[in-house]
Amino acid sequence: MIAEFGKLLGRLHTIKTMSKLALLSGLLSLAFHTAAAPLGEPGMVASYELLADTAERPTFERENRLTVVSAQVQLGPGVEVPERGGFQWCGLNWTRLNGQHYQLWMLLDQWPTPDADPIVLHYLWREPDWPDTVSFIHEVTGQAMLPRISLWKHGWPQDAETGGANRSAPVSGTPEEMLLQGWLFRRTAVEQVKNLATPTNWTTVRLNPDLLIGWIAGDRDVDGRPHYRLPGGTYQYQPNTAEDLLAHARAGANFYTSKAPPEWVTRSSVFRSTQQTKFTDWPADLYRPNYWGHRNHIDEPGVMILGLDSRKPAEVVERLQKTVRKALRPKDEETRSFMDVRVDSRFGRGNLSIVEEDYPTWEVFFDNAWYQLAVPGLGGIVDQDTKMFGPGVMVEAYNMAFGTHIPPTTENSCAIRVALMRGAARNFNKKWGVGLYDPDGFKLRSGKVAYFYDKGATYFWTWTGWVGLGDNSGLPYPYQRQYFSLIRQAFGRNPQRDMQALLRAARVAVVIPYGYTFSPTPLNRIYWLHLERVNEQGVTYRQVLANAATEVERLLRSGIEFDVAVDEPRFTAQGYDELIYVREDGRLRIERPGQTDQWLDAPRTVERPDLGPMPQLSVQVVGDIPAAGGRVKVRADAKAGTGDWHGETTQPTVNWEVYEDERLMPITDFAIFPVRGRELTFKVEKAGRYRVRATAVDVFGRPAVAYQSLKVKVASE
Repeated sequence: MIAEFGKLLGRLHTIKTMSKLALLSGLLSLAFHTAAAPLGEPGMVASYELLADTAERPTFERENRLTVVSAQVQLGPGVEVPERGGFQWCGLNWTRLNGQHYQLWMLLDQWPTPDADPIVLHYLWREPDWPDTVSFIHEVTGQAMLPRISLWKHGWPQDAETGGANRSAPVSGTPEEMLLQGWLFRRTAVEQVKNLATPTNWTTVRLNPDLLIGWIAGDRDVDGRPHYRLPGGTYQYQPNTAEDLLAHARAGANFYTSKAPPEWVTRSSVFRSTQQTKFTDWPADLYRPNYWGHRNHIDEPGVMILGLDSRKPAEVVERLQKTVRKALRPKDEETRSFMDVRVDSRFGRGNLSIVEEDYPTWEVFFDNAWYQLAVPGLGGIVDQDTKMFGPGVMVEAYNMAFGTHIPPTTENSCAIRVALMRGAARNFNKKWGVGLYDPDGFKLRSGKVAYFYDKGATYFWTWTGWVGLGDNSGLPYPYQRQYFSLIRQAFGRNPQRDMQALLRAARVAVVIPYGYTFSPTPLNRIYWLHLERVNEQGVTYRQVLANAATEVERLLRSGIEFDVAVDEPRFTAQGYDELIYVREDGRLRIERPGQTDQWLDAPRTVERPDLGPMPQLSVQVVGDIPAAGGRVKVRADAKAGTGDWHGETTQPTVNWEVYEDERLMPITDFAIFPVRGRELTFKVEKAGRYRVRATAVDVFGRPAVAYQSLKVKVASE
């Protein structure tokens, strides 16, 4: 099974040689020769024993005799690398009470210290029952891949006095006592082994942490067809077979998230999480470069704050960030991380504590990326792509909200999403990516994959359901595999992505006020913070963001790469040639390095083609306006301009908003999605003034907007 998997993926490559020096020369394209050893005398082996009672471990560890009771630090031969200096093989092995033996070899230029990690030219790992040693390298760069869970903080021996917890205190050399995997070990012997053997052949596994494709989940839909083509209209799920899992991997997926993994995963180019399973061989995961970590992501913090009763944008941001911080730790846990809790259920952890800092938020509302990525400990954001503004109408939604005429192309839709996520990721040095949902619009979404890849996305995750879930938002398994294949196809065309350069590709940043979200919806989707609301400077949120949207349209039409950023102390403007500050007073400030700031009362003119007469829209009340407690019916009458309506139809799809006093009135059960239809009926709960806004858009992206005000009286006694 392992050999088949490697052959199918084309990312496992077995290299065998009789000469260690020739092997290294071939791998690194360098002529090595034996050198003075920078770590110490070659052949030195220091042996250690556990200073703890194995009977005090948790039941699972104790009954399976899995406690690590001995370890060795080994020094192999030195190697001179031209233009890089001396390196030396260094080994760490440890043995369980049941006799299982694990061996790590690395080629290092120095011992690790709390202030500096060594350069690692090779990372070789072997586990019990493996046929040979595995070398983990980066699929693109060929560099050695170390574990994602910091080796120098958690897997490598730590100083007995200053190490432990989540601190970094790696030992240099072979002290009398050391902490290993959270436990105290004492040195029992130091001996000199003549011609200490280091590996001379191994299997090479290529990992790509810059391109995470998945998920390979535990279950899949039964039929492989969209739910709307099924007799019952709902997906049914079944567990994935071993062949199903391999088929996902063949297609290009490299992220496994389900329960107990098949045996080939730990020796493969597939990353694995343990969120849905229990640890069975801890602490081996600390040494596996393809171990992702315990959690896959945190789930939808932006959704968690829907319904918040707040009229202050900054207050909403504070609540959102609090939600993110809470999601990074288990409930009611002040000191233990998610991984700590899971380890503790089966294994002794000693004084080791592991805080993961590289998993993302999976979020519906990608426009709040800045505020989420500002939270320390969060590694990135995955945009769910759940038709937030309706199927295929993202650009149109911006145009209808802000009066812009952004051409409604797939590229422009993607560019806005990239600008929001990349701008945040750039500022906080984090990652971004996209999720793929729903089988409808498959051709449209397929065209987006390569665009996001070329712009520097790390995450490409597909959503699926599981046994017992009655939900139709997931993708049938053939659709998932096709996406996986398309992403790997994009990789094949352009494997040498410079991720840091892509993160900093934009030369212009559109900078919005703190607390605002660049979205055609209320700020952070809080009813009170709707776009018609007037800010403290006497300007509506709509006008402030329309200024930003107009500048975005100008940049898109000019082909200029841009980010969206937020005006706050943590914003780092370095590297941008132009900053467009959109202010709450309705003005704009243009800042360029070395030049005097330019102040504008309105956005700059956008050069648009003359497309003839615009579409028109009007709103009428149907019948009388009822008293409080009654229902109002309104109708939109539309007149097309030169272009057909969106969707290339003769009748428009009308989008409705109703404003009640200070807030956007919720007129659906799930009001993050707009209401559509030529007519709208809604209940007026209380007396007062109401304002109805109707919008439509043509195939050119040109909006038609109409308002109608209503005055509702108190019901008669």
